Amino acid sequence: IRDIGVTGVQKCALPIYFGERHHMKRLLLALLLLFPLSAVAQFNGCPAGFCSPKSTVASSPTATFKGTASNGNSTTTRTFSIDIGTASANRLIVVALGVQNWVTPSVAVNGVTLTQDIVEINSAGVAICSGLVTSGSGPQNVVVTGAAVFVEVGVALWTLTGLSSNTVKHIGGTNTGVNTSAPVNVTGAPTSDFLFAMTVGSGGNSSFASSTESATAVRNVDTVGPFFTSAEWLPIISTNASFSVAPTTGGTSATVAATYR
Repeated sequence: IRDIGVTGVQKCALPIYFGERHHMKRLLLALLLLFPLSAVAQFNGCPAGFCSPKSTVASSPTATFKGTASNGNSTTTRTFSIDIGTASANRLIVVALGVQNWVTPSVAVNGVTLTQDIVEINSAGVAICSGLVTSGSGPQNVVVTGAAVFVEVGVALWTLTGLSSNTVKHIGGTNTGVNTSAPVNVTGAPTSDFLFAMTVGSGGNSSFASSTESATAVRNVDTVGPFFTSAEWLPIISTNASFSVAPTTGGTSATVAATYR
């Protein structure tokens, strides 16, 4: 038996005795003295006196903006290269998409087709798509494909990790109609949610300044026109049961919003 302070070999022979109980208590006490808790701590893989219970708390969820891309040429398929970060088993990719001459396109990231979570169609259309993309690091192909020709396309991409194992998608409302800036209402959005929005308007880029709270970032996704604009709230800091996403451009024709927990 070796104590942590002994560099050589320390031997001890203890008698085995099956007498009265108090003799057994002495035997157990002797074993504890020869084999202190500090040695047990070392066998558990931590320095003596510095052990603490292993944490079972999951890592905090994070959301990271990765990039935008756009193209103004008429086509049925458009491929962009966007950095999607480091591969992981719980990496959720969220893509906000705007297309002129809406033809309900599909979006694939590194060969994985994303789910179309919400869509609004007018003279142009906007959508928010998401899906687990577990493989591939760094720049990867983001492919937008339509059944018919679309004129312009713009995308914004985010990566989310550490979300609930049962990812909850709070799909926001939509608004449509020429020259409207009606707000989109997102319900059931607590502090832990990440909110994304996409709007399209011929009157210029939206500031989303009339929303319940200021966005973390607002980005012009398509410089060619009809001015796709994305916005993000990472995370929502409002504790309201509903959240208003309000584009402020008079020429807005479609807006969508969705949150992820």
